[in-house]
Amino acid sequence: MDKKDSVILGKISKTLEDLMKGKNPSKISDISLSELDEVITTINKLIDFADQTQKFLFTLSKGILNQNIPPPENFLSSPLKELNSRLMQITYQAQQVAKGDYTQRIDFMGDFTNAFNNMVAALEEKEISLKESEKEARLNKQRLELAIHAANLAWWEWEVKTDRLDYDFRRTDLVGYNLNEYPKFEKDVYDTIHPDDKEKFEKAISAHLKGKNQEFNVEYRMKHKNGYYIWVHDRGKVTEFDSLGNPAKVSGLIFDITDKKDFEEKLMESEKILRDSNTAKDKLFSIISHDLRGPIGSIYQFLDYVSVNPEQFSQEELHEVLSNMRNTSKVTYEMLDNLLLWARSQSSKIEYRPDIFNSFEVLVDTKNFLDVIAKNKELSIKIKAKPDLFAFADKESIKTVLRNLLSNAIKFSHKNGEIILEARKLQDENKVLFSVKDFGVGIPEKTFARIFTVDVKSSSLGTSGEKGSGLGLLLCKEFIDANKGSIWVESEKDKGSVFSFTLPLP
Repeated sequence: MDKKDSVILGKISKTLEDLMKGKNPSKISDISLSELDEVITTINKLIDFADQTQKFLFTLSKGILNQNIPPPENFLSSPLKELNSRLMQITYQAQQVAKGDYTQRIDFMGDFTNAFNNMVAALEEKEISLKESEKEARLNKQRLELAIHAANLAWWEWEVKTDRLDYDFRRTDLVGYNLNEYPKFEKDVYDTIHPDDKEKFEKAISAHLKGKNQEFNVEYRMKHKNGYYIWVHDRGKVTEFDSLGNPAKVSGLIFDITDKKDFEEKLMESEKILRDSNTAKDKLFSIISHDLRGPIGSIYQFLDYVSVNPEQFSQEELHEVLSNMRNTSKVTYEMLDNLLLWARSQSSKIEYRPDIFNSFEVLVDTKNFLDVIAKNKELSIKIKAKPDLFAFADKESIKTVLRNLLSNAIKFSHKNGEIILEARKLQDENKVLFSVKDFGVGIPEKTFARIFTVDVKSSSLGTSGEKGSGLGLLLCKEFIDANKGSIWVESEKDKGSVFSFTLPLP
């Protein structure tokens, strides 16, 4: 550009400068057509620069900070160069704001100044709010983790479609694994559930996924790494759905309730003991009020009547009365003996002194003790045992068991029948088997379940109307259990019964 062009452009710039300052522009001298073309070209450049500047400012006011400023022209007059300088300053400040420096402010360019400053202030407020929200979120997360840890809970998340399972270390701790060892898929975790609990687990999760229940809530047993099972309480809920509205993610908590279950089991055992104790108490009162009071009252009435009116009885009648009183007294004595033994066993006051004893001799003693009663009913008692067979138990309690079993066999046998007392060694089990077999009325199958329990209705009349207390078999079971043995019965209606029990060999 030659000197002449520079002079023309200078005049044009001076004219524009006067216009921007509100002055009347200086007149431009006459120029040729070619000079006029150059002037027009320069004016077009100035208009284009002004248009770019306007767009730049408008875009910047909308918060777009990463744009380039319009390129300056070397022929601009000082006011336009100052504008370009301002644009460069705004660009720099916008870049600083983009980096998080919200201290930037401008104090020129009129309305744009307010727009820019308001934008920066809004960004600063948003940044502060975001930091506060992040801080609160971190605090809430820490509180939640503390609460989960304090309650011994473990969180888990299940991706339904992929079957992927995510969880924290406390879940693996429950069953003795570390994070790397524990299964990562729900189907593999399912294999650790106790076989008896799998069905209810499946029903619980299926019902929730189908929307039948608001949450997944179930108690079940999980296998520990060491082979045993622990009880857990598992609760969860669908937290995400796919585009079709199907469950996509289930989140939940799981915790160990083994101690709770153990406590409940002990509580149930205590309740059972209490119920049994109340049943035993009721049975005791029943026996005292009915089975003992009746026979003793009858004896008293007989004696009172005979002592007041002895002349009304012949010798034969007196003999018959005394014989009946003798039998009644004997039954009452046996009943009272069993009652006292049973009461002592309930209060744990019976001392068991296990020792080696001859099984054959105990069977002989039992036969001799009840032989008279058996003969009165015309029954024969046979013993099947080797004389050198020995067992290890408390001898006196076993004699009580055998007396009760033989007494029952006599009671329920028909006249002219037979009873077999047997003892033999069980080679494979290292035990001695005792049995008392009769061929009498037998026991209905429906009473098998309660035959060794306290039951007011379990005592029934014998074939000759004999009475019992219903405590004999209960006493037998308690004594055999105390001697580390087992007792059971086999019976068929109208064909007889076999009561058997085992004891350890020496």
